[in-house]
Amino acid sequence: MNEYPPSWIEVALGNLLSFNYGKSLPDRARSGTGFPVYGSNGIVGYHDIALTDGETLIIGRKGSVGEVHFSPGSCFPIDTTYYVDQFHDMPTRYWFYQLKNLRLSELNKATAIPGLNREDAYRAKVYLAPLNEQKRIADKLDALLVRVDACRDRLKKLFVNVV
Repeated sequence: MNEYPPSWIEVALGNLLSFNYGKSLPDRARSGTGFPVYGSNGIVGYHDIALTDGETLIIGRKGSVGEVHFSPGSCFPIDTTYYVDQFHDMPTRYWFYQLKNLRLSELNKATAIPGLNREDAYRAKVYLAPLNEQKRIADKLDALLVRVDACRDRLKKLFVNVV
């Protein structure tokens, strides 16, 4: 039984988004200021030149396979990542949550060094909500996660006061 509303359509991820390969940028070549440099596990430095233009999703390709990071502005994803910076008028935050929910790490087929094959990710099925619903979902999740973060911060402060 399908648990999604009838207005949602099932589609292969590769029909909606393109995973671009990050570029090599060794530590010694990074300027240390400017745009965030993303590796598969998040921000790993800064550089004065960006590879993307605007909001970007960064997906761990090697190492932290399937980890998904959101950059609110231009950035430089390195070669251990894929990145998505074209969303065709769909909300970036919606796709951030969709990709997190896909559990891309489970697509890892490598043995020695974990790796994500782009073609495997492209075959993954997602349910595409209508555009207005995508925006509503992203806004609701953003608001809920702000509250979760506030609770987490409060618990940390309480723990410090107890210890």
